[in-house]
Amino acid sequence: MALRSMVHEIVKWPVINNWLRRILEFNYRGEKLVIKKEIPLNIKVLDMGCGTGELCQEFSMASYSGIDVNPINIKYAKRRYPGYRFNEMNATSLSFEKWAFDVVLIAGVLHHCDQQVVTVILQEVDRVLKDDGKVVIWEDVLTRKKYNFIGRMVHAFDQGDYILSEETYMQIFATNFAINDTYPMRSGFCDYRVFVLSKRT
Repeated sequence: MALRSMVHEIVKWPVINNWLRRILEFNYRGEKLVIKKEIPLNIKVLDMGCGTGELCQEFSMASYSGIDVNPINIKYAKRRYPGYRFNEMNATSLSFEKWAFDVVLIAGVLHHCDQQVVTVILQEVDRVLKDDGKVVIWEDVLTRKKYNFIGRMVHAFDQGDYILSEETYMQIFATNFAINDTYPMRSGFCDYRVFVLSKRT
């Protein structure tokens, strides 16, 4: 437990966190492929829980908005990616107007939140998403390959305390949205599950 706490303190530094993730996830290869597949260019995108903004360059400056609850991450993102919009904001209480976005991207955020908080977040997503919009989510799942020891170690030290099964995520999402697609995604040593959602008609 002491070692896990120490790791959490170290990765609070944006530069160190980015460096480690680029190595472990092969420069976010899997995430970038999902973005190219699921999110068209030049539409309004909300990157909810954008962290240090590492994925913003997959989008145009005019179409992208990134939010994160951590002021250190937002300060770093603004400095590293000038021209992109970043705001410190809690996902449970968004300051955006109704129907503001074509796509909401939630990349590895929900496993940091308990189910009650996730429910509120999804209600806010439903509010700011256009009626014909799309939600793209990927979340950590248990490491699939038996011999992926590095992936297992990453999960052991992960800061998220609510890593759930694919079935549980689907039950939660189905309360607010239609589930259009779901598939596995591997990014370096890290295993994820992708969920593509839309508003219920």
